[in-house]
Amino acid sequence: EALAEYGASNVEFVDCGDQLVAAGTAAIIAKKVSVVISENKSVVVIGAQTYIGRDICANVSASTNVSVLSNAVGVEIVDGNIISTHMIFGGLKIAKAQNNNASVAIVLMRPKSTLAEKIAGVSCNISKSNGIELLDSNQSTKVLSGEKVQVEGVALEDAKVVVSGGRGLGS
Repeated sequence: EALAEYGASNVEFVDCGDQLVAAGTAAIIAKKVSVVISENKSVVVIGAQTYIGRDICANVSASTNVSVLSNAVGVEIVDGNIISTHMIFGGLKIAKAQNNNASVAIVLMRPKSTLAEKIAGVSCNISKSNGIELLDSNQSTKVLSGEKVQVEGVALEDAKVVVSGGRGLGS
């Protein structure tokens, strides 16, 4: 429901519990997303530039024949066309990209690259699916166990400030 505050008109919620990294999860979620794309005239699929986000978007791309626009820092709709913004050459240049199918876009967003803006008065249709049941019925591979690796310090994706050097910085 909170997504409606940011302009989402339809949300397909697939609850996979703690099985999000299980084998086959990306394929199951991608099947649900592909159905949403086939049933709607204009769709923007926004995924996080994470391992699972890239897996899901790659599966959606393969089943819908729509290219993935990755490492984006923004998405906008201009005259009905879905356009993504990308920082290139270490942020020195800005590139805009659009798929050949202008009414459907699969975009992988760079973490912490943009702030969501609230939009008043948007109603949102929410569909819920039990992802665990979908996984159990469609999974050809089963994960028997998993272990979270303990890491010292702050994870890069959680850092508030990252200092980096290299190409594109002019030094």
